[in-house]
Amino acid sequence: MLSLYCRISADIGADIVKVIWNGSVERFAPVAQTCFAPILVAGGPGGESPEETFQLAADSIEAGAAGVMFGRRVFRAEDPAGVLAGLRQVVHHDVLVSEVSV
Repeated sequence: MLSLYCRISADIGADIVKVIWNGSVERFAPVAQTCFAPILVAGGPGGESPEETFQLAADSIEAGAAGVMFGRRVFRAEDPAGVLAGLRQVVHHDVLVSEVSV
């Protein structure tokens, strides 16, 4: 169903598609593969820790998302600037979650 939502969004002209994470790289990869518009993964309710946020971003990129669109995961963090810096490393510089420095 998520693949259909993304594909319809692209078919009606969406330049990007914001979509919820469906739980795993294996389950999300087919969603990303069937949509010809770039997919950005929504952050959801918020991570308990920066590491969880970084892991979700890393998994999203591994599964084929073009990026992430996180709000609460950033602005509710103890160190929002640090979380943004870590996300930049994971999403744009292929840094492993275990190697993120903030």
